[in-house]
Order: sequence, then C-alpha cells, then structure tokens
Amino acid sequence: MLNESRLYSFIDHKNGFTLHFLEGQKLISDLVTIHNLNSNAFLFYRNLILTNQLLVAFLKEQEQFYIYIDSTQPKFNFKLEMNYEGEMRSLIFSDKLGAIPERLNGQCRLVKFIESTHKSYTSTLQLNNHLSSEIANKIIADSYQLNSLSILSDVSDQSVLISKLPDQNVNKFNSTESLNLHEFSSFHQKTIHTLFQDSEARYEIIQKTLESAGLTFLGSKEIKFNCSCNVLRFKNGVDSIVRSNGIDSIFDHDQDEIEIKCDYCNKKYFFNRNQFN
Repeated sequence: MLNESRLYSFIDHKNGFTLHFLEGQKLISDLVTIHNLNSNAFLFYRNLILTNQLLVAFLKEQEQFYIYIDSTQPKFNFKLEMNYEGEMRSLIFSDKLGAIPERLNGQCRLVKFIESTHKSYTSTLQLNNHLSSEIANKIIADSYQLNSLSILSDVSDQSVLISKLPDQNVNKFNSTESLNLHEFSSFHQKTIHTLFQDSEARYEIIQKTLESAGLTFLGSKEIKFNCSCNVLRFKNGVDSIVRSNGIDSIFDHDQDEIEIKCDYCNKKYFFNRNQFN
C-alpha cells in the first residue's frame, strides 16, 4: 500500500535556495482510478499534474490556486485546483487525446484567492508551442516572476522545484560565491536522480537523503485528491437552470429522476422532478 503523496520543503541558507520535492506516486495512482484515459493520454496528464502541482509550494495559509488550460492544438481542457493544505482535484476533457501531444497552443488562466476575503487575482498566459513540462516554469516566470525551475522525473511519479530566493529575504552565511539556478540544480542533480531512479517514497529516506546533500529540512505536507462536490452544490446548479430555462430543460416530459455525475470524482447524484416544483 502506497503512502499518501507528500511535498517536502528544504532550504539552502548558504546559497539562498529552496528545494521542494514532490513524491506523487499515491496521487497519480488515485487519479488513474478516477479518469478513463488510455495510457498515452494519461502519461501526458500525469506530466501536467506532477509539474503544476509543485506550485502549492508558493501558497500561503488559506490560499487556493486554480490552473485552467484551454488548448486549441491539441484540443483539450485541463483543470487543476489546489489549496495551501495540500488538497487538490483535477480533470482533463478531450475527444481525441490518444497520442502524447508534444507541444501545446492555447490559453492558460490562473486564479488565486483567499476564500474568507473573496478577493482573487487572475491572469492569462498564452501558450505557443509549449511542451507540457514547460507550462509550470512559464507560470512561475511570467505570473510569479520568480527565478525557479521545475524538474520532472521520467521514471517515477516525482518532481522537484528549485527556487532562487531574493537576496533581501535571505539570511545567507558568509560566502565568496553565489550559485545561479542551473549551477545549484547541477550540484544536486545526482541526489535528485538517485531518488527518482529508486522511486523512493519513504518519508525518512527522502528527508535524510536531501539533508545529507547540505539542505535544511523545513517540513512537509500531504498532497492528496479531495473533491469538494456535494448534493447541495449540484442541486443549486439545477435550480439555477430550472429558473432560467424551465424544468423541461432538465427533465424530459416523462422523466421523474435525473442523474448528474461530478466530472472531478465521478460521484453520482440523483434528483427528482418534485424537488424543483
């Protein structure tokens, strides 16, 4: 039985970097059971999840972050919703996603908000011939404007996010040299590669391995699928349609019950005609 997926956070005080390691095997396994995709399409979906889910590392307490991709070539829609606590849900819509698309064209819409304040930040990025693994880096560079790099494993359901911290926010030790992002990445390449190759999922081994590479452990959080759908939300949605278009827009004239399925988790909800009279 797999342990819950987890995001591990570390800092290098000397050089002013953070490193986040996402162990995502349980998360990806859970998504396999939910979404009916062929193996090629799911590999593409998996790559989007493992790179973009790393962005939870940038969220503050109570923050939620949504990523919506409307791709025109290949044609598909992707949604990823996450919060500071590590809960996420995601889906992908496509009629023809049989092969692994190499490049994407379309729009990527980002929404970040704190639920208690109802204040949100929205931005839109254009995708022009981007690899699926490049989208997270584009979001970081263009929206967050941070000097960061995501690294995706091609042998395990794991990924890494490395970020260079601004000098004014870092209490660095005395150092005659400062590594840049790619130098720091290269320095830790062997350690990261070993964890990837071993598909290491044990909490204590991941922590000790990265600590032995000179990083200070900051903490970790579980990353897991959790759908927030419920019967009241779906009933309110049906109510809205009935008020706007009439009950016959939902129920056939001889139909007393309808079934509505959540696209995120496949849970089914049933409603009777008399609930909306």
